[in-house]
Amino acid sequence: MILNIREQSQSTGTQIGLPPTANVPTLQQPPTPYDYLTLLPVLITAVTPLILGLKNKDKDKDKHDFE
Repeated sequence: MILNIREQSQSTGTQIGLPPTANVPTLQQPPTPYDYLTLLPVLITAVTPLILGLKNKDKDKDKHDFE
């Protein structure tokens, strides 16, 4: 009897059923020039530390060459 009560209390939880998404049609459109332009700030932000790091390495190398 105690097991039945525990099983019932565990099975009364909220369940959310979601339909499978594999059957939903999606539109596959080629990227437009606007899509590439929206990525430009992200690329600049990602590349800037790399460029500055290489620039600082070159300055350090020049300092050691003169010493």
